[in-house]
Amino acid sequence: GRRHHHEIGIGFHQCVVVETETLHHARREILDDDIGVLSERPENRFAFRRSRILLAAVELGLFETVGNDRCDVESISLRVGLHDRSARHFLDALVEANFLNCDGDGFYSNTAETKRFLDPGNGEYVGDALYRLSIRVYGNWNGLTSALRTGQPQSGAFGKGGYGALYSDPRELDSFLRAMTGSSLLLA
Repeated sequence: GRRHHHEIGIGFHQCVVVETETLHHARREILDDDIGVLSERPENRFAFRRSRILLAAVELGLFETVGNDRCDVESISLRVGLHDRSARHFLDALVEANFLNCDGDGFYSNTAETKRFLDPGNGEYVGDALYRLSIRVYGNWNGLTSALRTGQPQSGAFGKGGYGALYSDPRELDSFLRAMTGSSLLLA
């Protein structure tokens, strides 16, 4: 029979091409009726992207670096250590996600929310909670499939020794306590 190509959008600048004998066959075999849930809620498929760019910015100290200033891509790159190849794309992704502003002259600035919650100079700073998510928790979720298959803890010493293991490492405890303070501010 005739071959058809059908594109299924799966995210920003991406698609999957499904080749089948007929479009009807593709829908029945590949798409089924359940794909509607996936196509209606792209945030379920790609939420990690937005989360990851936010966490990377916190880990780099980007919002603190920008502070109350208007900064060009070169000054931000120099101050937080971004490579030239990725800097503008990263900053523009933060703009697209509403974590930064960019004016018509190419200067970046914090949004009102990032100034308020992600600049350590402000009293409502929650960045420590996000920093811990980035360096400690996010990686644990990468191991979810393995944990489900093996039953092994994915959170290092804490997973094996509980709070006793956490309390025995002063740096880990300090990081944990700062993160909990930030988390409580998010809930307040």
